[in-house]
Amino acid sequence: MVLELNKPIKTRNFDYTDKYDQSLKPDLVRVRDSKSWKKGKEIKRKGDRTTDKQDKDYYLWFYYLKLLLEMEKNGLDFIRYRSVKLDKKILDHGRIISQKRVEDRYRVGKDIQIDRDMYSGWELEKVLTQPFYKWWRTHKFLFEEPKTVIIESPKEWKENPNFLYVRIDKRKKYSDLKKDFGIHLENLGLKGKKSTSTGFKIGGNPPYDSLVLKYNVMVRQINGESPLDIFLAEKNRWRILGGKGVIWEGYREWFRNKDKLKEMRQKIGGKEYQRIPKGRKDIYKDLQELILKTPEGKQEGMFSSHIKERITKMVNETQEVLKGVSQGRFYKKIKL
Repeated sequence: MVLELNKPIKTRNFDYTDKYDQSLKPDLVRVRDSKSWKKGKEIKRKGDRTTDKQDKDYYLWFYYLKLLLEMEKNGLDFIRYRSVKLDKKILDHGRIISQKRVEDRYRVGKDIQIDRDMYSGWELEKVLTQPFYKWWRTHKFLFEEPKTVIIESPKEWKENPNFLYVRIDKRKKYSDLKKDFGIHLENLGLKGKKSTSTGFKIGGNPPYDSLVLKYNVMVRQINGESPLDIFLAEKNRWRILGGKGVIWEGYREWFRNKDKLKEMRQKIGGKEYQRIPKGRKDIYKDLQELILKTPEGKQEGMFSSHIKERITKMVNETQEVLKGVSQGRFYKKIKL
């Protein structure tokens, strides 16, 4: 099943070439999204922001909900992997195996239900079909904190039980006005009160780059991309989140060997493979197994295994965020 309404969030690279320098270390690159976000301090200083959080945080919430909606539409599952201890240990290719991996499935729309009452006013059919910028124009009010403004004429008053209109004599001193105003707010029980003007609150500070990476990985996995292909497509963002460890050591080795691996695959797929005696071709399930028997192929297999393990963990974490989104909460992880 290929997702049609959810696509990996693109990145823009600046003067970047994926090659090695003399020390065989990948070049570093700063990654920016196709949409440029202002820093919170800039928005606050300019007085432009009327929401509790930056637009980018609502952008993330929107796309996580869109993914959940398309998974529901297509009858897709959350898959949670866990290890189960075997009654008896087994030997597999020289390795002693004491556990096996099993999967639990949760159907979106059945086991994982979207609380549509919580999303009243979002118009979920538009979330599913529209891009964020278009939806945001007509739905930003759901998240806005109304500003305190000066009303020049009673004609501008709005009948709203949440609004308070105050008469001020401009001839009085600033300190007296401030004191009087504070007394009235205390009498109304507003001192120390937390804002309740919008029901759609974002909890904490969502880690933007990390959540975009996890969203992209989830979309690509649903679309059937291999762990190696996912890594190569997302490595720039992955790198700025932490380009160290076994995965990056494996990437350096794989990068050194990739041209040789490509040449080997071309040879095996050509005349040399055809020369293998017909009776021996059934030894190999596919051409890839021929490559896996070479040192370069073994290294690639180990590299892919590390990536698969990390991607599985990412998908599990993404599913926990999506379950929180199904209940109208972002950013909140809820275990399956």
